[in-house]
Amino acid sequence: METFLKFDFQLFSLIHGFSGSFFGDYAMARISDERMWIFFAILTLIFFIYRKFKYGLKLFLVLGVGVGISDLFTVRLLKPWVGRLRPCREYQDVIVVVKGWCGGDYGFPSSHASNAAAIAAILWFLVPRRWFFAAAGISFMVGFSRIYLGVHYPGDVLAGFVVGAVIGALLWHLCSRMGWIQDPSITTLRS
Repeated sequence: METFLKFDFQLFSLIHGFSGSFFGDYAMARISDERMWIFFAILTLIFFIYRKFKYGLKLFLVLGVGVGISDLFTVRLLKPWVGRLRPCREYQDVIVVVKGWCGGDYGFPSSHASNAAAIAAILWFLVPRRWFFAAAGISFMVGFSRIYLGVHYPGDVLAGFVVGAVIGALLWHLCSRMGWIQDPSITTLRS
């Protein structure tokens, strides 16, 4: 465990060391901002409704529930249970890029990364692969931004990705088994 924590800190230091440029700081702050996610949520909703209105609303609701479960599970259960401090709470010399805001005390796992991965996991079952890879790329950038900004270790982000992907896949399969989101034209969404 000691070796992992040391490696995690070294990788954090490397990534966070890139902070300090106006463009990089601005871009990473925007990627990490939850308000930016509203834009992507609206685009997703438009895509699904355009394809099939009633089915699209159900799918959008599944995405919202996935993010909600992911967020509650990481914030209310895992973070207090694990109790790993954020780097900006553990080390006084870590500069937090976004207006000095560090977030809560605990950072493992990253809720931002978990929420983004839950969305990507659900989209895996819904959209053409090129759209999924775009969503996965956005998820990666969200996770990277959290390290860059000084509020998470890479291990926090990686764990968030795993938790979110599992929650998203389980939720999709549960809804599918219950027949709630079954639709014979699902293949038209993936084409």
